Amino acid sequence: MFTILNGTCELWSFPFQGEATFNISIEATDQLHFPVNNSVYVNYKGFTNASIDNCILFSLSSSSVEQFLSNNYLRFVKALDSLFNLQASKTHVFGIKHIGWEILLLAAVKNYNGQYLSREVASGISSGHKKLLEAQSNVTISHITSDPCLSSPCQNGASCHKNIYISQEVAVLESVAVIFVAPKKEIFNCTCPSGFTGSLCEEEIDECELNPCENKGTCVNTVGSFFCHCQVGFSGSHCAADVNGCLKVKCQNGGTCIPSEDGYQCHCVPGFGVSGVRCEDHSYGFEELSFMEFPPLDRRTNLISLEFATMQRDSLLLYNPGGSNSREFFALEILDGAVHLSYDLGSGPVRLQTYKQVADGYFHSVIARRIGSVSFKYISIRKQQ
Repeated sequence: MFTILNGTCELWSFPFQGEATFNISIEATDQLHFPVNNSVYVNYKGFTNASIDNCILFSLSSSSVEQFLSNNYLRFVKALDSLFNLQASKTHVFGIKHIGWEILLLAAVKNYNGQYLSREVASGISSGHKKLLEAQSNVTISHITSDPCLSSPCQNGASCHKNIYISQEVAVLESVAVIFVAPKKEIFNCTCPSGFTGSLCEEEIDECELNPCENKGTCVNTVGSFFCHCQVGFSGSHCAADVNGCLKVKCQNGGTCIPSEDGYQCHCVPGFGVSGVRCEDHSYGFEELSFMEFPPLDRRTNLISLEFATMQRDSLLLYNPGGSNSREFFALEILDGAVHLSYDLGSGPVRLQTYKQVADGYFHSVIARRIGSVSFKYISIRKQQ
């Protein structure tokens, strides 16, 4: 059951399931001095999912786990046992976790019939005798609860979520008097707001560590973000835009130059058919009641593509009749600011309506494909940048 590795003073235990208590006497000698005798008390406590479901949590003030184990642990467990012996029950302490300046202790209470007291009942009894527990264990109890989030352990506005999780890893908590060995446990987790990290969201993230400011800009960290103080001649969120970039270029046709992280960008005057990198491209418009005539479209298969810019909310873009002896037609028009496609390929009129507004003075492209006498396969509208 137990062994001491050769050449060490480490006591090892083989895996054991269930509950048991062992009193072990160990004699050690270095062959030069008198033997030294030590007594070791080993107490196994088992726990199950029922233990976790019915556990209560004690938040105890202590500067360290070692101090608590050395000075208070045995007295606190004895005080708990004394309290619940009156209820014909016994306590099982199966977890200890150090969080900040507090020790979080997990315990469950089982009566002599093998049934656990509910966490609400066990928590209520413990809370009602809090002063007695403190006096007998010489430890200050911050709070007793069945929900770790009630004490608001998460900081900086973080959200707390109860999540008691048992790990496969083993935690060994040591002191001179007591060694507590149990699987590692997570009791709750915190969802941090932007700009914070850490198990309790207690650490503020410094976004300036990545040096986001360019061109010798000075980074100032803020909660969840940062901003840059730029050197003279630069602007933008990262000081990447050269404000002198517009001195090297002239936007045409009334366009306005705006410094950007790519150097500059010309904003063309809308509504006048002007486009291009420097607003150098012109298009030609139509006067009222004017039109442009093209040869008739192929009745079998064709791809119709055009670009236009207009401020008119109602206008005809393209019309193609089927001929004097045919009722077929195709019409592309703007109604109430949106593109509509109407056609009759011999089976009756069909109208396709889009909802994208195009009467804004910017160039838009329209693509429609005809599939024989069946239908138009699709219509695509895209705003030109």
